[in-house]
Amino acid sequence: MVDAFTFRDPGPLKPKVARELPIPKDMHEAFAEACEFMSEMEQEPDIELDYGDAIQADGLVGGPVAPDSDEFLFTFYPDGDECRGRWHLRLTRDDMEDIAEGVVTTWPVFVCESDDCRYKWARADERCMRCDAPPEVAQRRKQLEERSVGVKSLTAWIGILLELYPNVDHVDAIGLYNGTEKLDDRFGSFTYRQMKEFLTIVRRGDEILEEPEEKTELDPSDAIAHELIDRLLHEGKLELASERTRGALASLTADLIERNVNADDLALIIEEADGVAELFVTDEEMRAMLAEVSMKVGER
Repeated sequence: MVDAFTFRDPGPLKPKVARELPIPKDMHEAFAEACEFMSEMEQEPDIELDYGDAIQADGLVGGPVAPDSDEFLFTFYPDGDECRGRWHLRLTRDDMEDIAEGVVTTWPVFVCESDDCRYKWARADERCMRCDAPPEVAQRRKQLEERSVGVKSLTAWIGILLELYPNVDHVDAIGLYNGTEKLDDRFGSFTYRQMKEFLTIVRRGDEILEEPEEKTELDPSDAIAHELIDRLLHEGKLELASERTRGALASLTADLIERNVNADDLALIIEEADGVAELFVTDEEMRAMLAEVSMKVGER
């Protein structure tokens, strides 16, 4: 079976067309916010913005091509067309400043020949998940999008997903969910861990409780993860590039705790995780903190 979301057996790239497009107002504003953030971080010698999503602003996510590089890769999600109208950008710090200040009002991009595709690419040889997909993948993606229109519940949508992709895992499921227009507006955004749970629920024939009447208790690994992240932040031992990454980091930490990853390895993985600016903790401190948090959660 051809893979649901990624291209393990990609076909030839279709031609892309060079265009010079006007920069939307919200992109100017997003780069102004990003440049201000970068200037602030330059005053913090212990913080390195050297990973892929280190720089985040409203509708804008990106980072340097490589540590100490003056070239950056960004994805911009325009207001009102976040799903299908993304811009993929490769530019320098000077380019960012010029866009932020309104000195530059147009930007060169490559677009697919299809009028239905609104992605903008930095290079002509980039692969579009819609237009350059193998025929089987493209057909099933089209079926998923058509059947997602008007779907009434998250349970119903995952049922459609499993009908079209019986063997889909939570990683590809998140990609298909985020790539289907307007779903997050209707049902919200989810972590990989949540999607894994949703797939399990629907596969066994149950309904996802989308609006619980009362707050459900976290399972032990989730509770320990949230408590640990909260404590690291409160004590100043953890700095995040963006508050938006907090939930994903807690989800990753819970998965590691559930798999009994030891405290030393846990610290290394958290330090390298997307969205973590800095982790100021020794192995001994992490061991003690994890033991204390685990005991506290166990006593509840």
